[in-house]
Amino acid sequence: MELAGCQNIIKNTAGIIGNIFLRMKILVYFSGNVTEPKGTPIRVKNILIHLIKNRADVYYASRIMPEKISLASTVFLAKPYARPWQLAKFIRQNKIDIFYIVTSAGIWLAPFLRILTRAKIGCDMHSLRVEEEKVYKNLSIVSYMFQKYTEYFLCLFLHFATGCSVPLGQYYKRFIGTYHLFPVGVDLSLFNRDVVPDKELLLWKGNALLIGYAGNTKWYQGLDLVLSALAKLNEEKRGMFKLVIVASSLDPSVGEFIEKNNLSEAVFVLGKQPHEKVPSLLMAADILTIVRPSDMITEYAFPSKFPEHAALGKALIVSKVGDLHRYVEDGVSALIVEPQNVEELANALLKLTDPKLREKLGEGAARLAQERFDINAIGKKMYDFLFSQSKL
Repeated sequence: MELAGCQNIIKNTAGIIGNIFLRMKILVYFSGNVTEPKGTPIRVKNILIHLIKNRADVYYASRIMPEKISLASTVFLAKPYARPWQLAKFIRQNKIDIFYIVTSAGIWLAPFLRILTRAKIGCDMHSLRVEEEKVYKNLSIVSYMFQKYTEYFLCLFLHFATGCSVPLGQYYKRFIGTYHLFPVGVDLSLFNRDVVPDKELLLWKGNALLIGYAGNTKWYQGLDLVLSALAKLNEEKRGMFKLVIVASSLDPSVGEFIEKNNLSEAVFVLGKQPHEKVPSLLMAADILTIVRPSDMITEYAFPSKFPEHAALGKALIVSKVGDLHRYVEDGVSALIVEPQNVEELANALLKLTDPKLREKLGEGAARLAQERFDINAIGKKMYDFLFSQSKL
């Protein structure tokens, strides 16, 4: 026992000394707006914060700089055609160990920086971006195939990649030998069962059961399913359920559906909210929903709101899409419904009129968040993985 104790002390001391003298220098690249209160920017911000917390020297390249994050240095990105030379020069001057691209939108830089620098090139791929482009921009089959096979080729220039869902890992493992999974984490100091519910929402919901939805309101997120189930229940049991929508973006079709189905008194639509305010808004709800349809986007993505919803300890309803059903247990930490099934969702909502079932599911969800999605634990694992890659 004493020998084991001495070994642990030596190991911990060696780790501390190693962190001091072998600090990892990492340049994180994200061309989007990290200050936006939505999925990908929040993930990027968490990556930056937890790399710094684990004593990495973090540099950041973007068009918009984050606030209140103590970065070693920043790079204001030049126009796309000039970026390879700008970043290569910065990497060489600062002896960067890892160039870490967040989202595959920046993967086109990989060949240039693989050739022009000694940095290890990694990419955080948290969705099938080409599939998203196909849906959002209605790509022609020629453009779609060109982009798809170009990405396959660019993957060959990566030393490693990371992602947040099992299907995504299986997809990219064919092209990238070193692919590591890091689920989206949650800040348990911000999202937890002790959050005080928003008073205005509590007043508005009255005696009704409040369903909570947060995120993008485009139809591929499954909000149409929630609204359709609410419309069905509103016809049969008027006033029993209400819905609050915390919208990071508002699609016009949402308002049209609400008006067409006479749901104006049952639906409260809030615009984009600061991330810090979201917990109190969702805490006013009795039931939270993530019921996405099944397609090439949702099956490979991992909704960043899932761990946050779970941490609040509310009754969850999720669809059997992507990774969600791999983490929850039906009837213990959530109710699982088939995707695009209004009848099944409506029945699940009716089941949750039982306060004991809501409490049971809430306790299971909160326990899941603490055990599997604590951002501090995930951040430490991510640092350890990136550090190991930097020293290869």
